[in-house]
Amino acid sequence: KSEKALITIFAIAFVFESNNLLRHAHSVANDAGILAGQLPGISLSEKGREQALGLVDRIGAVNFASVRVSPMQRCQETIDPWLQSKFGSG
Repeated sequence: KSEKALITIFAIAFVFESNNLLRHAHSVANDAGILAGQLPGISLSEKGREQALGLVDRIGAVNFASVRVSPMQRCQETIDPWLQSKFGSG
């Protein structure tokens, strides 16, 4: 009986230890058909800015242990609306 309970507790703990990955929103490089890679100065397109704003409600009040963001401009611009919202740290 206690072995079964231990397995259940382990399974529950395992489920909650996860990583969530988010790709940047649509960028001006995407508009131009360019594979930007690590090129600096690639911002979000108008479509990407709309997608980033949509993340505020889509991600909502998810309680992340930490948020790590690439230093790439398009990545920063993607998560900034959420970070500045009532749900993020802003």
